Amino acid sequence: MKHVIVSPHRSITAAAAALFLFSCGSSGGTEPDDAGSEPTPSTELLRDAASCVTTHVSDVSSAVARLQTAVDAVAADPSVTNLDAARTAWLEVQSTWQVLEFMQVGPLATASNTGGQDLRDEIYSWPLSSRCFVEQTIVNGNFDVDTLRRGAVNSRGLDAIEYLLFYEGTENGCPSTNVINSSGSWAALDPTERTSRRLTYAANAMALVSERTAELVTAWGNESGGFAQTLATAGAAGSPYPRDVAAINDLSNALFYMEKQLRDAKVGRPLGIWECTLADCTILVEAPYARMGLEHIRRNLRGASFLIRGCGEAGAGTGFEELLVSVGASDLATRLVTALDAAIAAADAVEGDDLAAAIGADRAGVTTLHDRLKDLTDLLKFEMVVVLGLDLPPSVAGDND
Repeated sequence: MKHVIVSPHRSITAAAAALFLFSCGSSGGTEPDDAGSEPTPSTELLRDAASCVTTHVSDVSSAVARLQTAVDAVAADPSVTNLDAARTAWLEVQSTWQVLEFMQVGPLATASNTGGQDLRDEIYSWPLSSRCFVEQTIVNGNFDVDTLRRGAVNSRGLDAIEYLLFYEGTENGCPSTNVINSSGSWAALDPTERTSRRLTYAANAMALVSERTAELVTAWGNESGGFAQTLATAGAAGSPYPRDVAAINDLSNALFYMEKQLRDAKVGRPLGIWECTLADCTILVEAPYARMGLEHIRRNLRGASFLIRGCGEAGAGTGFEELLVSVGASDLATRLVTALDAAIAAADAVEGDDLAAAIGADRAGVTTLHDRLKDLTDLLKFEMVVVLGLDLPPSVAGDND
């Protein structure tokens, strides 16, 4: 449902005043719709977001099942055909997973959040990925399912599986002083044995990804139960969210994946302008073996668009855009959507899917993408949360960049 747009010249101060009824209403939260009452923009946002995440959790689950089958097949028969099928299946999982990265609420969020179960890192731990750790595990052979389950998250997620399926070199990424090099144990592994271990390891890691994805599906639920219902009915009697604004704040926090993860870690670090002192920072791109870092960014922005413009094609549904309009901040809503579109256009303007290659071929274009992401995060950080009376997530609250 789209709402009537008020004057685009209304100030943030006026919009914040209009929000008083939203954030400080006498009911202390959103009541369930009774007697055919018209749902508010906040309840529509929460219901649409719950439905949107439900759809993408289901899509991820289906894609993970196909990947499990493909990885089991290539582990049993390491033919080129089976390996290609497994790689294709991994890319299909990421196509939906990267959208879901912008929806880290409830079970996907950390345990300190309402309904949080830390399932995101269990399924995909980037940027905690460690090639060297995975290579050590290949050498020591400690990759049975139970051992992986007890180990670090970066030994068993989709990012570890990317290396295991896509890496084609013979060298490892560990320093010369690491035991697999100093002892000669990596070099001593026959190439055929190394491949066999890699693919068996990938199949066992996939078993755990499948387990965690099943847990996510159960915990998230749907409109009749699970966290989907919790989010959609936030503020109702008995809800862990005493008021709907608390759930909206969790969705806002999820949008800040835009800053630290997307703008800084995915783009700024490989460009060498954020926390990188290496001679070649492009080795820090996401998905370096599948060479899909730029495409992941495009999928991320699709997820951001679902929260901002509404989930569905052409912004169908209710997002933060409509919520801003409803409190008199239509000018900010317009600028936010314009900044989002500019970031999407900047990502699309850089050719290819491999971010490392794109930085080498079109550094100016990737820098423009970084700048457009900063424009967008600035609007989220310094205007949207102020207008809506929301709190910044702890990870960005003290950062004025």
